[in-house]
Amino acid sequence: MKKLVIFDLDGTLMNTKPGIVAGLSYAIEKAGLPVPDEETFDTFIGPPLESSFERVYGLDEEPMQKIIADYREKYLAGDIYQAIPYEGIFDLLAELKKRGIDAAVATYKLESMARELLGKFHFDEYIPFVFGSNKENKLTKGDIILKGIAKSGHTKAETVMVGDSHYDAVGAEEVGVDFIGVLYGFEFKKKEDVDKFANIGASETTKGILDILEKN
Repeated sequence: MKKLVIFDLDGTLMNTKPGIVAGLSYAIEKAGLPVPDEETFDTFIGPPLESSFERVYGLDEEPMQKIIADYREKYLAGDIYQAIPYEGIFDLLAELKKRGIDAAVATYKLESMARELLGKFHFDEYIPFVFGSNKENKLTKGDIILKGIAKSGHTKAETVMVGDSHYDAVGAEEVGVDFIGVLYGFEFKKKEDVDKFANIGASETTKGILDILEKN
């Protein structure tokens, strides 16, 4: 079995959609832009915010960064806690810890935000390594995964990335680690979505992640 399991945060450990949508709606309305529908909002959750605002609104850097700053201010003021850990996730983390398997987080969230959120819900009792984006959002998912591997002291061969989006899958492939896709998050909805990328399994539940790990 692997020695290090790196999890994405949004859509993998927690359903963070309510808080993200509340913060983004506030910032987008404040900027005088139309608030997107729910399906479009789903595409904002996980990727770097800059890429989402450029894709949906075609914004230049300065107005984009103003909206992101307003979002982060509102989000940190309380919206961040509108999140729900996925069913069974703490059982999975406890089992990994029991088996001596390290857990880490690699997320496009600001690292300070990720630590705040994970600490609030007591994920820090199981996850010693948390790595996120910097304020400039210049890191790729692969960059963030590599930080987690280096800090943990494990090798790429001992590591697996678990996530709900193509960003997680591509990041894992770029750095040369195995990937498990989850189908309960925001992007991947069926096994065929995961199978577009190199993977060692797709899971509909948090418990299924352990089953895949045991087979590999």
